[in-house]
Amino acid sequence: MNTSPTFALLALATLLGAAACKKNEAKPTSDSATSAAVATYVPPGQKDEYYLFYSGGHSGQVFVAGLPSMRHIATIPVFAPYPGTGYGFDVET
Repeated sequence: MNTSPTFALLALATLLGAAACKKNEAKPTSDSATSAAVATYVPPGQKDEYYLFYSGGHSGQVFVAGLPSMRHIATIPVFAPYPGTGYGFDVET
């Protein structure tokens, strides 16, 4: 039987990958992680203290997120048609 080096490397990688896969063990959270989560939590129905306007890059959109919860609030189209608000679709264009 003629086996190629590629097949041997693929088999070795599969065996190593299977050996590396272990059952995920739950790690206890640290006090700093818990306090950070509590500090950024905003209950549903309440407004965030600040708002972040950030760029979509090449998509030509501006996104609005609430801080500190980082919830996506709105998408503002700039250079692209957006059917949600009707931008770019009128009689003159």
